[in-house]
Amino acid sequence: VFSAYFVEGLDVGDRDVLVAIGVDHGLDAGSLGRYLASSDDVSRIRLDNAAYHRLGINGAPAFIFGDAFVVSGAQESTILARAFDAAATLSIPG
Repeated sequence: VFSAYFVEGLDVGDRDVLVAIGVDHGLDAGSLGRYLASSDDVSRIRLDNAAYHRLGINGAPAFIFGDAFVVSGAQESTILARAFDAAATLSIPG
């Protein structure tokens, strides 16, 4: 979807475009079309979206480390490396 939108300039808000992308990646067109036309998972997605907004995530990329902190936006590799190191210390028993 990312490539379709940013590289190919496709309208990923169009259901037919999404179905075509799914088919290109091995999904069944009929099943995917029915799913996209349904309200399946809408409430779960809204709950997830609200939870991520409470964490301060409102765009991409965003990284959640160790379920403890968030790095949002494009960052230098040194910042991400420090976040990985900090998250690793959170999971050490002791």
